[in-house]
Amino acid sequence: MSVKSKPTGDKLFGAMPDFAHMLGSRGNNLIIDEVLFNDKQLKSYVDKLADHTVYFIGVKCDLAIMQEREYLRRDRALGLSNDQFDRVHTGTREYDLTVDTSNASVFDIAKEIITFIENNPNPNGFNNIRGKL
Repeated sequence: MSVKSKPTGDKLFGAMPDFAHMLGSRGNNLIIDEVLFNDKQLKSYVDKLADHTVYFIGVKCDLAIMQEREYLRRDRALGLSNDQFDRVHTGTREYDLTVDTSNASVFDIAKEIITFIENNPNPNGFNNIRGKL
């Protein structure tokens, strides 16, 4: 099973970086939970959020755990995790931080991210990516 976007989906997902820019420009702090399938999608965020402080955080887990979570959640077609696992973290991905949710609680992951942000006021993942896209 593979996720493929059609013109309407491309239009919708293409607008998401615009919304992020608009909300950020109005003083909102955002957490964007986005599955970026290719560098074109990533470039759109990198370009639109160039004047904002962005922490690019990769969230990973073991494939077997991802499959189990997918099965237990029952909120999507079974098998999508296999496609995402192979595609999401490829291409130009230079994360400021990568967290592994395989064996950590949501609380522990949140603490790890908050601690990282508090100790790293100048993230550079997007800046490093900008020159490569």
